[in-house]
Amino acid sequence: QGEPYLRTAYGILICYWDGVVHYLLYLAMIGAIAQRKNYRTLGLYWLGSLMMSIVVFLPGNLLGKYGSEIRPSFLLNVPYLLIPVWAGMKLFRQPRSLPCCTAEKVGEGGAEGLWLEDCDGSFLPYLEAQGFKGGRGIVVVLDCPSDSCFDYIYQYEPYLRDPVAYPKVQMLVYMFYVLPFFGLGVYGWLPDWALVCAGAVAQVR
Repeated sequence: QGEPYLRTAYGILICYWDGVVHYLLYLAMIGAIAQRKNYRTLGLYWLGSLMMSIVVFLPGNLLGKYGSEIRPSFLLNVPYLLIPVWAGMKLFRQPRSLPCCTAEKVGEGGAEGLWLEDCDGSFLPYLEAQGFKGGRGIVVVLDCPSDSCFDYIYQYEPYLRDPVAYPKVQMLVYMFYVLPFFGLGVYGWLPDWALVCAGAVAQVR
């Protein structure tokens, strides 16, 4: 009765994700701390996963069909807004654990062509797939009137029209945040944020 939106498919799965994946990440980070090892990589991955869940979950609760059933227990989610900010500041201040590269590896890297040095070509097909996700967002959010869009949304992915609003919010996040990041990340300019984005995308799966 306190949080009826947790009975939705998205609410149930996000609880499982928190109780399984996030819990394992917590244990791994605690183990690294106990052994005085660097847990920055695990922490950034966890940060991205937690941020994505909150960015979609909270607006979806307010904008969807359960928006009229928000009760004081909704305030239990407030710590999940504050913890990522505090944890993110702490994690980004930690020194990176850089891999050890020999002189031979550095020489091999310099011998590669400019394309391979600046851009990972194997990442481009994935970038195209994300462009497809952006198209899905346009179909959902902008209510594309063409027959092909209508057929796609009702025959292949009808859950994108779910009245709980989680799919719409997810598509908006993909369109305005994830896709622009992939455009920058394809050149390897943002290694730390790449870990955050990897955790976020994993949570969406």
